[in-house]
Amino acid sequence: MSAQLIEVLVPVPVVSPQGALWAAQAAVWLGRTLGRFGRSVCRAATPEQTVARDAAAVRALAESWRNTDPGFASDLHAAASRHESSFDAAALAAR
Repeated sequence: MSAQLIEVLVPVPVVSPQGALWAAQAAVWLGRTLGRFGRSVCRAATPEQTVARDAAAVRALAESWRNTDPGFASDLHAAASRHESSFDAAALAAR
C-alpha cells in the first residue's frame, strides 16, 4: 500500500498599506492638475515664440559644446538656423 502526502497552502489575504488609496488619488489629481497647467502654457505660446525658443535652446547647447567639439557646435548652429528659416518659409507660404 502506498500513501501520498498533499500539502494545501491557504493564500494569505493581502491588505493594502494604510494611506495607499489616498496617495494614489493624490497622485492622479496632481498629474491632472499639472497636465492642465502644462497645456495652458503650451497654448499661450505662439508658433513664432516656440520656434524662437527652440532655436535659442539649440544655440545655447551649441555654445556649451564650442570648446569640446567645434564641428558639432557649428552643426547645431546650422540646425537652429535651418529650423528658423523653415518656419519663416512656411509662414510666408501660408499668407
